[in-house]
Amino acid sequence: MNELNNEKDMDLVYKEEDDEDIETKGSNGHGSRSAGSVRIEENSQKSIDASSFLYDEDKITAELSGEYYRVPFAGSNLPSLEEKMNGGLLGGRVYVLGSIPSFDKTIFLNNIADNICLNGYPVLFFSYDVGRLELFFWTLVRFSQYEMEGITKGILKDFEALTELIRIHKVKEIMGLKYVVEEMVYVDDWDRLIEQIRIRHGKRPVILVDYLRKLKTKESFVDERLRVDELILKLNDLAKRFNVPVFVVSELARNAYKYGPKFTLGSFKESGIIEYEASWLGIWDEDENLIIFKAERGTGQLGRSFLKLDRNKMTVMDRNIALGIKETFSKFRCACDVYC
Repeated sequence: MNELNNEKDMDLVYKEEDDEDIETKGSNGHGSRSAGSVRIEENSQKSIDASSFLYDEDKITAELSGEYYRVPFAGSNLPSLEEKMNGGLLGGRVYVLGSIPSFDKTIFLNNIADNICLNGYPVLFFSYDVGRLELFFWTLVRFSQYEMEGITKGILKDFEALTELIRIHKVKEIMGLKYVVEEMVYVDDWDRLIEQIRIRHGKRPVILVDYLRKLKTKESFVDERLRVDELILKLNDLAKRFNVPVFVVSELARNAYKYGPKFTLGSFKESGIIEYEASWLGIWDEDENLIIFKAERGTGQLGRSFLKLDRNKMTVMDRNIALGIKETFSKFRCACDVYC
């Protein structure tokens, strides 16, 4: 009998402790339960409908038609690369390009941004390595008769000549669709920018980032790798929620190129989850080759794309176009240990 009373007393103690842990938020009746350091939203699971996880004819049709969002980026300079990447950048996917410190990958990214705009799609370009005005000069060089030296030493001092360049048809098209952000905007606030651009153009923007480590969220982290992991997760969430491609440049680990190029999936130093969360992983090597180590969920093929950078015209192109010869294909054994 005493044991029974003791059990009832213990139950009463537990009940009182549970009651003390209940906190109320606001006056709308929505509360939260705190158990030590863990807080559980009481209504967080009420909106989940199991039937939403079933296959549905309308949903499948929508995903394969209207929701299928692939953006071409080739222009006249990158058709072979675009073909290797299944015809463009796919919505809902995160693409990560690893690179050693240089402006080469930014020139490449700027070319892709301009080509996308010329195909009628808006671009939201977070450029934290090169200023927006310099990117604009690179675009002027590419679509004018001038080389970079002519722009920096002559045209910038000639207002009338500069005005004429800005009036070039392709440059005007790009100016109307290319949003370049150089001030810091938290990733948490990108939703509003994406929605504003969608309302203005009727299309969601392709998101380009140069580069990953310079992004910030509102949450603070002591561990840098955990911070970058959180960035990758947020970018993946954005890509899926808005069904847009997100193309990000990432630093490579120094030991990947310090003693000669030894590129593997482990070359991406900034995060421990990049190789799992990204749908596509490529590396820009010192010989201007783009090595694709991972290509999943419709993002293309594994292998090596041979490119050529013209720094005088700030243009990256398929090497066969640059050399004016027929394309040759080369297979190699990549990090995943299969022939690509």
